Amino acid sequence: MTSRMKTLVDEQRARPIPWRSLLVLATCALVIWLIHPAVFSSVLRLTLDRAAREAGLQLEVGEIRARLSQPIVFDRVRVRATNADESQTAVDAARVELSPGRLWSILFDGGRFFRAAIIQDVRAVLDLRRGDNRQRKPVAQANQRDQRTQRERMLHWLPEYVAVQRANLELLAAGQ
Repeated sequence: MTSRMKTLVDEQRARPIPWRSLLVLATCALVIWLIHPAVFSSVLRLTLDRAAREAGLQLEVGEIRARLSQPIVFDRVRVRATNADESQTAVDAARVELSPGRLWSILFDGGRFFRAAIIQDVRAVLDLRRGDNRQRKPVAQANQRDQRTQRERMLHWLPEYVAVQRANLELLAAGQ
């Protein structure tokens, strides 16, 4: 029994530490950490452009600074309606900062993805008038459970706290 234990101990001592594997793993982690801001920014830009196009808006963002677990900062944001005859909506913001929520809360508690949104130096014209109703597609009525699920899904992406610093807002509404 003791000789068997000695051979097990000798085998454990003889096994070298996998330095090459650790070095490769550390190098990969470093490369990912160094390039993730550029990749994350590009993915954000493409996703936001696609979402704006689907909503009938044109989005221009000057610079996006995004690092994991740090606030996402958008500089020089411009949003315009693509069809100027139907809507005169136009929004300019010098800076938009989105602070992510806690990862544990997002994954396991159903918490919101963004904890806070801070928007600075906003100049906006929001056109609340309806366009030509003949061009709009009829929307199918959803049952109450589907509406509640859709609201909860949208609420997951809205920030808990919103601050607007220095704003100039003009609303265009029917009957003004």
